[in-house]
Formats: sequence, structure tokens, C-alpha cells
Amino acid sequence: LRSVATALKSLHAQQWAHRDIKPDNILMTRQWDFWLSDFGLAEQLDNNGQLPKPPRISVLPYLAPEAFM
Repeated sequence: LRSVATALKSLHAQQWAHRDIKPDNILMTRQWDFWLSDFGLAEQLDNNGQLPKPPRISVLPYLAPEAFM
């Protein structure tokens, strides 16, 4: 998980949100390296570090609880 967390930290440092973290989007190599994939829902954050528009719904089982409100 450390490599995935590092990837997310790097994304956030560049003002991006992945928006679709789920097991299917974490790839594993034969050497046990992990890679974050599928940036199709990624969005750039505004100057305040917030998403500029309401979130899009992705996959229901992995939907963030705040998206139900």
C-alpha cells in the first residue's frame, strides 16, 4: 500500500484527485510492485484544494459515503 499511497500523495501535491480508488485500479507486478491505474475520473483541484464541481458517480460499491448525501 505504501507505493499506492505515495502515488496518491504525488497526485495531490500536483492538485489532482484520482476519484476512483478501488482494488481493480491497483495493479500488481510479479515482483510485488503495485501501480495505481485508471485515471479516467481524475480531476484537477481548484486553488483551495477542492473539487470545482459536484462529484460524478463511479462504481456504487466503492462510492464515498459523502456522495450519498
